[in-house]
Amino acid sequence: MDRLCVIYFAFLSWMMSGTESRLLPSAIDRIMGSLETKAITQTRFCDKLNGLTQLQKEWCHKYTPFVPAIGMGANLALKECRKAFQYERWNCTMDDSSFQHVSSFQSKETAFVDAIVSAGVMMAISRTCSRGKLTKYCGCDKSVLDEETTEEEFEWGGCGDNFLKGQQYSQQFLDLAAKDLPAPSETTTETVAGTPQSSVVEEYHKWNNRRGRLAVADNLATVCKCHGLCGDCTVKICWKEVRSVQIGEVLKESYREAKQVRLAHPLSPALVPANVENNAIAASAPNPILTTNALVYVKESPDFCVANGTIGVAGTARRRCKENSKASDGCELLCCGNGYFETRAVKREQCECKFVWCCEVKCQWCHKVYRYFHCKMPRPQVA
Repeated sequence: MDRLCVIYFAFLSWMMSGTESRLLPSAIDRIMGSLETKAITQTRFCDKLNGLTQLQKEWCHKYTPFVPAIGMGANLALKECRKAFQYERWNCTMDDSSFQHVSSFQSKETAFVDAIVSAGVMMAISRTCSRGKLTKYCGCDKSVLDEETTEEEFEWGGCGDNFLKGQQYSQQFLDLAAKDLPAPSETTTETVAGTPQSSVVEEYHKWNNRRGRLAVADNLATVCKCHGLCGDCTVKICWKEVRSVQIGEVLKESYREAKQVRLAHPLSPALVPANVENNAIAASAPNPILTTNALVYVKESPDFCVANGTIGVAGTARRRCKENSKASDGCELLCCGNGYFETRAVKREQCECKFVWCCEVKCQWCHKVYRYFHCKMPRPQVA
């Protein structure tokens, strides 16, 4: 199973076990309070998170108070992923029995998960720092205090989300997983375009992790608050906040631009497009795709049309689609040409509402028919 996705599910299952209330700030405070008072020993707590590498367990022992934030970031990533792919053939299927297989492909979909988890963890840690609960490690963002303001008259202040610390700690934790990939054996070395696969996969994970962090850093919001008598804005104080509303969309665009890659040279960490010839690359050349916003992948995606339990693909049968859409949510594309069927639902709703003087709105009750379309089962293959 892909190491990063094992980690993802380890934290996600821990954070979501029991009830959703464990994700609320008050619950996070209780968890962190237990850690601080040693009610939960750091060693026992970290060792219970199955799927961590040895390096990550060491990191967990050192930075245990960050663990709830990592879990919150993973949960945020799951929601953003499902939102971004709700009308795609792969709709961000996220459970141990299915996604763990897809994750082993190092495909575009796995690349997106790497990036969105990295972004979610960075955002959660940044916000946790600004809440003043981790003063031993971080606090409010102070980096903007050294920046000059624009023509608008305001002062930097407040308690901004500490995105620099969020970037630092999320990178440390997630990149440790890629660093701890098993080395290929001399007799069973699998290669991709002539390069040992473990080397390619390590750089692949690091690249996509970095892309997720950059998406957060590039989409910081400036939030301001006015201070003055009677509502006047005598003094305007502004700070930076991380925002999640656009991260899924930004990374979805990177997913569309994803490039298949390999290492430029066996001893070089630089990634290059898989279709670039070796003799066209200088050994000392900088990474030719480093300046792009694309995600990278190693292997082509599997066919998500037909359910295949062996590789963890759920298929598109019975998925809801839009009859007349030409986009990915359209029945023709989403159903992979297998056809679709219609279902109808009758709902009782208020209708023909009128304003009656004075001052009331009166409505009648109507029955409205809604039409829904779903993908058919794939046709049996003829032997």
